[in-house]
Amino acid sequence: MGGGGLALALVASVSKTCVLAVTTLATALLTACGDIRSQDADWMTAGGLGDDTGDGDDHGDGDGDGGGRDGGGEGGADDGDGGMADDGGSAPACYRETFDLSEVPPEVMLVLDKSGSMSDEQWLHDGELVTRWSSLHAVVSDLLHEYDDAIDFGATLFPSLDAGPWQEGFSSACTVADVPEVPTGPNAAAAILSTLPDPDAIVQGATPASAGMVTALQHLGLGHADQRAIVLVTDGLANCADHDDMFLYDEALPLVVQTAHQQLGIPTYVVGVDIRDALVDYAQANAHDALSEVARAGGAARVDEVAYYSADDEDALHEAIDDIAARIECTVRLSDPAPLGASVDVHVGGQPQAEVADCSTDDGWRFSDPVQRSHIELCGSACDDLRVEGTLETRVCEGATILPVP
Repeated sequence: MGGGGLALALVASVSKTCVLAVTTLATALLTACGDIRSQDADWMTAGGLGDDTGDGDDHGDGDGDGGGRDGGGEGGADDGDGGMADDGGSAPACYRETFDLSEVPPEVMLVLDKSGSMSDEQWLHDGELVTRWSSLHAVVSDLLHEYDDAIDFGATLFPSLDAGPWQEGFSSACTVADVPEVPTGPNAAAAILSTLPDPDAIVQGATPASAGMVTALQHLGLGHADQRAIVLVTDGLANCADHDDMFLYDEALPLVVQTAHQQLGIPTYVVGVDIRDALVDYAQANAHDALSEVARAGGAARVDEVAYYSADDEDALHEAIDDIAARIECTVRLSDPAPLGASVDVHVGGQPQAEVADCSTDDGWRFSDPVQRSHIELCGSACDDLRVEGTLETRVCEGATILPVP
């Protein structure tokens, strides 16, 4: 597998190379972009939560009335008349961001398992035996048609379309394309569906999930949407970690997913297709435990005891994918993670939203990644309101009382 863009050249057979490529991509992007806030970010001091109408510069003279990012009004400058606390200490830093979901849709890469087991294995659907691949094709088709206008989708397959059966060896069964089969873009449903093998196709190959993730991330890492995400769908253990034994569990997959989330800000939603909580003899690993680790590393794990989205039939697979799409549509990424102890205020259509613990039962907002605190997800009626209003405002202050949003 060859790299491109800002990443190093990759070798799909070596999992450590995949991790290195993602890490290098993240470092290069951060270096190139610097400490950039979104253009909607409104930087303020505690004394300058006004309307940004101050006419001073960063070291204003106190003549302005807003004291915001561009003004040095009363409370808006480090050395202005009101910019310091009474005891001479600096006022707490605050910032506000406004997200218009209609302007820049989320970019979502579907990273789909096309290994031989997806057509070898069957389950019941509407009283008939169908393959896992047939069900995945049907669910992806429904997803794309429902969300095509709201989300910029793309697709990466692992292994690639030209992969052969595992009996032909590593170079045939573990191949992954250098670039996504379909890059993310508006109204991509037709392109993706025309690229996927037919529902009744006999798909082939092993499960090079790490290489598939790296291909997807090389593309998404160069994107410009505020919200970028991966939906990883697989029916078993990632392998292709070693040319000499391609059925060893690829322990690099959680590291790739974690690097994507922590350094690129790209969460991975993990869907497990008919996963069993049992040891897989040939890989000497438990598929349920392994996929749970991947889901938790991706920053978008479920809150209940099963970290990934588990599907044991086509209806459950449809429900899982639809739930993920709704979450992505109602999730925004902050320009910077909210520090621990900071006050966070969230408004939709001018109405304050309460912070909640469980998005499946409560109305309000939560950090979808409570450790990183970089992604805010709206839940229940708050998500419904966002679809109607189209805009979301957040305000974060360290050690300060949050003022109501005007």
